[in-house]
Amino acid sequence: MATAMKTLRTILIALCIVVAGCSNAKPGPDEPRETPNASAIPSVIRAEKQQDDFVYRLIADKEAYVEGDTVTIYAELEYVGEKEQIDIYHAASPFYFPLVEKTRNYSIPYAMNEPLIQTTLIKGEPLREEYKRSGGYSSSDDPKFIEFMMDFVDKGFAAGLYEMDGSAHFYVEQAGNMDKTTYDLKAKINFTVNEA
Repeated sequence: MATAMKTLRTILIALCIVVAGCSNAKPGPDEPRETPNASAIPSVIRAEKQQDDFVYRLIADKEAYVEGDTVTIYAELEYVGEKEQIDIYHAASPFYFPLVEKTRNYSIPYAMNEPLIQTTLIKGEPLREEYKRSGGYSSSDDPKFIEFMMDFVDKGFAAGLYEMDGSAHFYVEQAGNMDKTTYDLKAKINFTVNEA
């Protein structure tokens, strides 16, 4: 009985090692890599996050676009507290629009100047900013990525699945002292661009 249990345990351990090895296998250079299937991933074109007295929204106007379409994405920040207005402090904008093209797994950079700017939010009147297409690359980047980025900046969105993990980053000074409260509200949306 003890010998049978040892044999069974040895077989189970070997089986676990084989399964673990298979699950970590990576495709070789000639094997196709899995890419997200845009039709299998439901589009999320509106996301909202609230923290304290601030509501951040990230919104795309459509679930799916066609190459050549204007892709409209915008962010809103709304103050919903008890005061009539409140001052926030941020970089050139409180909004960040980092984007990833999931089919090719390309991160599309989003840069921003970082002066300190004060903006007054009026209760119930959202501050709104539209995403402006931009990006960059370096000469050491993969040539396919460079070509993709050049086309993206010049022509617009290529066919693919896009995910934006946006945020609103700012701080508020506390009345009567030098303390400040920092906010980093995040929301994620995704959409597809189909071939023309």
